[in-house]
Amino acid sequence: MTGDLSAEALQSKNILTLVGVISLIIPLVLFFIERKLMPEWKRVLLIGSLCLLGLSFNGFMPISSDQNPPINWGYPRTPEGFKHAITRGQYEKITLSDILGNPQKFLAQLGAYFSDLRQQFTLPTAVIGFLPSALGL
Repeated sequence: MTGDLSAEALQSKNILTLVGVISLIIPLVLFFIERKLMPEWKRVLLIGSLCLLGLSFNGFMPISSDQNPPINWGYPRTPEGFKHAITRGQYEKITLSDILGNPQKFLAQLGAYFSDLRQQFTLPTAVIGFLPSALGL
């Protein structure tokens, strides 16, 4: 059992090492191509910061799960539980609706969606929620 864990840990370490090496090589390659060192460093810093902000919610799960009383949804304080929570193991598999094969079912699902939308939100709130999609943002 411990042999499996150490092999798994070694594989994780190898993957992280590979990602680190690639992260160091890419700026060097871009430097030799562009002959400039990080010309868009402000944009890269902003995007990286926003990415870390988004990922920080996932990083908070194991911390909150280890508190008393725990906030648990799949016990993310363990590696198996964290993987279970991140990969949505507790939910049903996502399946796409067959629009062309069964249009009646799709229209029924669409009707149920808008009916539920009407029950949960007022019209101005629903319109504000759809604006980013309608404007292509």
